[in-house]
Amino acid sequence: MKKEKWLRTGYWLAAIADLIIAARVFIPALLRYRTYEYPLGIVAAVGVSWGILLLIASKKPVERRWILLPTIFVIFLITIVYTHSLVTRQMPLSQGLFSSVSGLLILLVNVIAFIKSGQNCQAGGPKDGREF
Repeated sequence: MKKEKWLRTGYWLAAIADLIIAARVFIPALLRYRTYEYPLGIVAAVGVSWGILLLIASKKPVERRWILLPTIFVIFLITIVYTHSLVTRQMPLSQGLFSSVSGLLILLVNVIAFIKSGQNCQAGGPKDGREF
């Protein structure tokens, strides 16, 4: 797969996951809450914002490759939270397992995308002189 396709795939997978998470925390019934919770609204705003950022990055995938670094970090942390919730039984097994495996797959795709997109780069940037 070409580096642009890897990057776009990584951006889109993470953006879709962000928007799903945002929808789940913004609509209390999806998380079995009775009322709106302020911290969940903050998480929803961050999820939507980051999802939009990733969609914008997909328009110039190589030039905006750096966006994957903080994205990978966030996916890693979210996957840890899902896995912890699964291990401590705060989340049903099927939901926790699905969330943990999905997070690991999205993390793997984004790590591969970042590595593959930088294979032709030297310390000063890409060989053709473009900024990234």
